[in-house]
Amino acid sequence: MEWVKTMATWLDRGNRWLERALLVFVYALVLVVTLEVVMRYIFGTPLIWARDVTLWLYSAIFLLPVAHHYATNKQISASDLVYNLRLTAEQKAVIDLVSNGLLALLSIGLFLPAINRVLFAIRLNEVSTLTLWRPPLWPLLVLIPTMLVLVVLRAVLGTIQAALILGAEGDGAA
Repeated sequence: MEWVKTMATWLDRGNRWLERALLVFVYALVLVVTLEVVMRYIFGTPLIWARDVTLWLYSAIFLLPVAHHYATNKQISASDLVYNLRLTAEQKAVIDLVSNGLLALLSIGLFLPAINRVLFAIRLNEVSTLTLWRPPLWPLLVLIPTMLVLVVLRAVLGTIQAALILGAEGDGAA
């Protein structure tokens, strides 16, 4: 179906944009860590904000590409364990259908608690206790539901693609 290809194209474009943004985050992380080391060990005055910024940048770099890694098979999945057993395309599609469906359900199930945690942090005006800078915590917590949305989109696309493969196999067999 054409709309599945369109959805995949838009998700791939979003992943490419996200990769470029995260590359900027990596450069910023290196800059902040380098600046913190220079300020701490050469000038003897550590930066009060460096630890929080380092944590936030690293968290974004770690969490946001999860869906992209899943889509490009750069992770270890259940299908990796059985794909080398010379399975047919239909058998692989069944595995993909089940694993994508379970991943989508799990991510959807975790989304509401993640959103509630963000709203709780906003309501309480919760701040980081790592440093004296004490920035608000909700921007960091927003990364979790954002990652879950990206994973759900990828898992739903994978489920649809696997179902289409099974449908095409069923049409060919009849």
